[in-house]
Amino acid sequence: MTTVTTSSAKEQKSSTVSILKALSDEKSLELFKIIGSALAAYNDYAIPNGGQINSQILISRVTLTRKQYYSRISTLISSGLVKRANGKYLLTSIGKVVYRVNELIDQAIGDHWKLRAIDALETKSSSGIQDEEREKIINMLIDNPELRAILAAKKSRRDETSQQLIPSEIKSLR
Repeated sequence: MTTVTTSSAKEQKSSTVSILKALSDEKSLELFKIIGSALAAYNDYAIPNGGQINSQILISRVTLTRKQYYSRISTLISSGLVKRANGKYLLTSIGKVVYRVNELIDQAIGDHWKLRAIDALETKSSSGIQDEEREKIINMLIDNPELRAILAAKKSRRDETSQQLIPSEIKSLR
């Protein structure tokens, strides 16, 4: 009996689950952010040596034993987020995308109460608020253009989904 594998090891390496697991504890996420911060002109982690990240810098920044450190770095590398080149740690292309998404998540968390206010306005009015008014409120409350775009897309996707259901399909769902 032969088994056919449909995905390669490299595809599994950078799966959503492996990436989320790699970043699931505070120290791993902190290591990832420090490595990624070398890309950013602004950051919370000032990196000496022109942004070159090596093991000594990382160990000194994060309070981990050497074993804990190497275990976490190994997981970040095996998940496809980080690579080591010439003794320095760098984000891979997917690591750069994940780093940017993490920044966006951090921004959304910072705007948590503003996002809840938008949700409350939508929930309180029985028919919802007008699209123009909703857009004005989002523009007033949310500074980040990427978050604005996501919120605008959420509304338009919901409208598209409801329009795609044919009345006969709706009856069959009941």
